[in-house]
Amino acid sequence: MNDRWSIPADYYIRVFDEVIDKKILDSVNKELMSLDTIKEIDDPYSIPAVSETHWEPHRWYHPKTGEFNIREKELESTKKIVKHHKKIINILHNCLSEYMRKIGDKHFTGWAGFTQPLYHRYFEGTDMAAHVDHITSIFDDRKGVPILSMVIQLNDGYEGGQFNILGKDIPMNAGSVLIFPSNFLFEHEVKNITKGMRLSAICWAY
Repeated sequence: MNDRWSIPADYYIRVFDEVIDKKILDSVNKELMSLDTIKEIDDPYSIPAVSETHWEPHRWYHPKTGEFNIREKELESTKKIVKHHKKIINILHNCLSEYMRKIGDKHFTGWAGFTQPLYHRYFEGTDMAAHVDHITSIFDDRKGVPILSMVIQLNDGYEGGQFNILGKDIPMNAGSVLIFPSNFLFEHEVKNITKGMRLSAICWAY
């Protein structure tokens, strides 16, 4: 595909199906579900240092104001370093390498690293509002913004909660990894959970 202007956005959205073993998923999910929840955050408007020991309400960053806030009915987040952390990182590394191979872009030759997984827990009635990952709040100024977003689906058995990019639902099973550009063009959301609970994780390559 030599004419870059003719490449549809979908070309840069890739799902790697069920690349994480069920035993790893079961272990990670059990570990995550054993964590308690922090209901109240001392200062919800400060720069978040997400807990590695508890779930806490997800905070939204507003780049124009530089402030953070929490919606009334919010999903939960944790940066727990799980037992299989290194295995998950290796899987993400392999998926990124395969992503680069598949898109075959001569200008994208590698990445410097990626962030620690941020785990998300959605209960019935929660969602992830439409947004883009063209953000600076997770990095210092020298690193700038992330290049690619990597979403790990950790479970099945819930209803609703479709991951939607640019108005298109992206089917994902437990153990799948979704990769797409983090830039301002790729607006995405997680639709309302209508039944059950959704567990996932997000990493950003830079």
